Amino acid sequence: MASVAALLNTRCHTHKLGEEPPGGPDDYGIPDFSSVSAASESSRALLAAVIAKKIARFEPRLVNASVTLDRDPVNPGRLRGAVRAHLADFPMSEPVTFELAGSAQGVTLA
Repeated sequence: MASVAALLNTRCHTHKLGEEPPGGPDDYGIPDFSSVSAASESSRALLAAVIAKKIARFEPRLVNASVTLDRDPVNPGRLRGAVRAHLADFPMSEPVTFELAGSAQGVTLA
């Protein structure tokens, strides 16, 4: 889904990771996470929560989004994970999953 990829690869400069965003259209994207250590479980959990909130706010076609992030077993300095959600416009609430790969350069849908 191109709109999710655009959201995840846009940097929001109105706040830092862990700060409450001020709201408004300038809040589109995720904060810079280049300082997040893939080894830190709490940092991964914080980034996952931010991504889930941004999807809830800016991608209305996806509901009940949850995000998991873990260390990449091949490259422990990188993040791997998934977004799990349901498509809102389907009568049977169709589940979807997007695999994620992340680094300081951005997050990609794998």
